[in-house]
Amino acid sequence: MLYGFEPNSFAANLGGAAALVVLTAALTGCAPLVWTKPGGTQSEFAEDKYVCLQESQQRQGRAQVNRFGGAAIDTVETNSGLFGACMNARGWYLGQQSTSNASGSLWNQPGWTPPTAIGVPAAEEAQRKAEADRRRAADQSEFKLTVARSRLSLICYDTISYGPLWKKGACKPEAITPAQLGDHSTATPEEIRMMRGYVMEMNTNAALVAEADRASGNTFAARAVEAARDAVVFPAAGLIDGSMTWGAYNKARTRIR
Repeated sequence: MLYGFEPNSFAANLGGAAALVVLTAALTGCAPLVWTKPGGTQSEFAEDKYVCLQESQQRQGRAQVNRFGGAAIDTVETNSGLFGACMNARGWYLGQQSTSNASGSLWNQPGWTPPTAIGVPAAEEAQRKAEADRRRAADQSEFKLTVARSRLSLICYDTISYGPLWKKGACKPEAITPAQLGDHSTATPEEIRMMRGYVMEMNTNAALVAEADRASGNTFAARAVEAARDAVVFPAAGLIDGSMTWGAYNKARTRIR
């Protein structure tokens, strides 16, 4: 079964867990180059090839003018580098393959010179991808940790999200005023909504920071972060369910401190 490419053609071989599409090498005596994808099929290759050709075709315009006249050419050409990158992204890799193949027949197709620097051995590419994924995951974890630390440090200054809460109960226990300790009112629905968000944010950020501190051996810092979290989270339950007044909540926070 043949697959066309401009005036040339592609061909495919299915053998074992891989589909191999053979590309005849330009040099005599060299083993053919093949597009290989573990578990790939002829129909999958045809579909991927079609999409990649669509994405890699670019319009090229050239003009030449001299004293005898001029000429212009406007054509559509396939960018071989983009085509190869597209195929790589879809799991196909270009490499050498012996012309003898016991697992199935091979169809050689002439006339196609494969793009250079596209073929990447599957094992090497898999290792490179795994390393890139590992670095990306590490960068994302580091970014989340940085955000969590910053948020724990700056949350008391966030008057946009939690300003009404700081008026009823200071963000830092040591800043609680006598008036706040004597407040006999209960939380309003809006204050409860804010408090729930505050508790969730403290739990999430404190867990990230404390885990990182313990992993680095700084258990003192981890305990300090958890103590600051507990001073908010434990008393907040009574304030949220309406069983505790603001004054009782503030007294509980000073005791935990």
